[in-house]
Amino acid sequence: MALSYDVYVAPSIPTAVPDLPPDLDRRWWSPIASTLIHGERDAVLVDPLMTIAPGGHLPSPRLRAGCCGGT
Repeated sequence: MALSYDVYVAPSIPTAVPDLPPDLDRRWWSPIASTLIHGERDAVLVDPLMTIAPGGHLPSPRLRAGCCGGT
């Protein structure tokens, strides 16, 4: 049985920090990467995204569908 993987890097999102340096108009969180390791029937999501908003943009049909059965 072979394993495959899909990697998704969510775009940076602004922080809610009120005290900014003079040269910045906002601060950003670092991008978050999630990795789906999957076989024919099973999968594991490594480092899942922290909120629902970035998860709605997951490019992998397996990640959006809940993995390998497509349901």
